[in-house]
Amino acid sequence: MSMMLPQLVVGASSDKRKDKALAMAREASSAFDISVIDTREDAGIAVIRELGQKLTLRPFESSKKTVIILEAQNLTIEAQNAFLKNLEEPNLSTQIILTAPTTASLLSTIASRCQKIELATAPEEITPADWRFFKDFLQKSHYEQYTLADKLDLDTWLAFWRKILLASLEIEQLPFSFQTNTATIVRYIKMINKMRFLRKKRVAKKLLKTILILETPKIKAKEW
Repeated sequence: MSMMLPQLVVGASSDKRKDKALAMAREASSAFDISVIDTREDAGIAVIRELGQKLTLRPFESSKKTVIILEAQNLTIEAQNAFLKNLEEPNLSTQIILTAPTTASLLSTIASRCQKIELATAPEEITPADWRFFKDFLQKSHYEQYTLADKLDLDTWLAFWRKILLASLEIEQLPFSFQTNTATIVRYIKMINKMRFLRKKRVAKKLLKTILILETPKIKAKEW
């Protein structure tokens, strides 16, 4: 049985990356042998340790079992370092697929051990589920937002505020009407980009997201 390099799906939107990863998984594994980890639900080292135990098991009814880690850039630095062992010593009966916006959003030691599959990047898309999350998030107190910080994806957050900016300039329409200050939105987008840069420098993600939460512009939404 030949060893398969871990696959890294980048580009496009998070939903399209997920669809591609699932399609690849179904080529090698049945539904019983596919495990999906969504890092927006859990991105700590505990989920990687649990994954390590799963990787020791043989496939149930397929030649290979497939593990998909969605939006792997959300994994903590500790979790990514722990995951390296799985990439360096892969199980011959296991296929590993990661998704992320770009290779640069992961530790270089992770990205360099994967075969990259780059999807065409389409205009930024925000799903109805994303809009609902942002609606609920913006209406919460700073404390409640802080407790949800682990679920805040910086790339999707940036796309959201870009949409707000374009709508304030009457270039695009949103599923709600709102009042805000355009100059404030521009400054905030620059801050998000700075936080994304610092993330690559291994600054604690929780700290970066906390700063963004505290600096979030106020929006007076009329309709959601």
